[in-house]
Amino acid sequence: MSDRPDYYTVLGVEPSASQEDIKRAYRSLARQWHPDVNQDNPEAEDRFKLVTEAYQTLSDPQRRASYDHGGASSSGFPFGQSGGMGDLFDLVDVMFGGLTGRRGGRGQWAEARGRDLQSEIVITLLDVLHGATREVTYERIVPCHECSGSGSAPGSQAQKCATCDGHGQVRYVQNSLFGQVSTVTECPTCHGRGQVITDPCKKCGGAGQVREEQKVEAEVPPGIEDGSMLRVEGYGDFASGGQGRPGDLILFVRVKPDPRFRRDGPELHADLPMNAAQAALGAELEFEGLEDTVHVKVDAGTQPGAEIVVHGAGLPKHGSKRRGSLHLRAKVHVPPAKSKRERELLHELEELWHKREK
Repeated sequence: MSDRPDYYTVLGVEPSASQEDIKRAYRSLARQWHPDVNQDNPEAEDRFKLVTEAYQTLSDPQRRASYDHGGASSSGFPFGQSGGMGDLFDLVDVMFGGLTGRRGGRGQWAEARGRDLQSEIVITLLDVLHGATREVTYERIVPCHECSGSGSAPGSQAQKCATCDGHGQVRYVQNSLFGQVSTVTECPTCHGRGQVITDPCKKCGGAGQVREEQKVEAEVPPGIEDGSMLRVEGYGDFASGGQGRPGDLILFVRVKPDPRFRRDGPELHADLPMNAAQAALGAELEFEGLEDTVHVKVDAGTQPGAEIVVHGAGLPKHGSKRRGSLHLRAKVHVPPAKSKRERELLHELEELWHKREK
């Protein structure tokens, strides 16, 4: 037995342990190592499988006898040919009180959580600057209020499924070249619920769920990028059968383009119009920023396309109050000389510049 797991050691019992001792040990260890209560421990699932494998072997008298005499052990987590499954589900019911994600019947594992839903939020650059609150209207699946999610008409109750005896699953045993093969599938009569609705609720038609319009306020943080995703936990569809937690609402943020600016993260880029005299002589110009007027100093001799940086006039970085910069590109406008005086002055200026360049 040195090449096989020592199932007695795995369960912490003696080889002479009674069936009650084995069941008691498994109940304690399964509670300790169940993945639902060890979500931060990646090794818990493997340990839980090994403990369950040991219980499957030692709780069945024939398989235990074969194991004690050096026979093959239970391999893997799936249930074997005999018994065991009902006992295991009974133990899980006792340990977790229906909180492990199972629904209706004893044997059917339900969807752990509802489906995630998606929607979109459209904001402006000014919203990116300060953050925003948006009300989102959408539809999601919720438990039927008329029947409280049971699917049965008020005053009536669902009946235990006779096909699966309330387990929600049926097991088929077939003979093959390798012996008997056991297959567990969803019950075709109750579709895994373990119960049959004889008098369905008129509002939901026995589904136990309805689709309703919902509204939720979503907080958009400052500095968010176009295409970012916000997750509003618990505002997606409810799980089938009302078990488990609802899914989430995933909101995709679209930042509406602003024709005045080009964005690069927290940096904003824009054109700063000026005439040739202002570029040559220098000037104090005003530029309409996102929310207020920005005073910009233009140095004498500023060339077309030159960049003027105004620090702290951009957008905040995501998760920070510190703002980026506003990058202004000098867009020099050269008007044509229309009057005689304008032409005279420009000719005089051209002569002065020509002499200076010599």
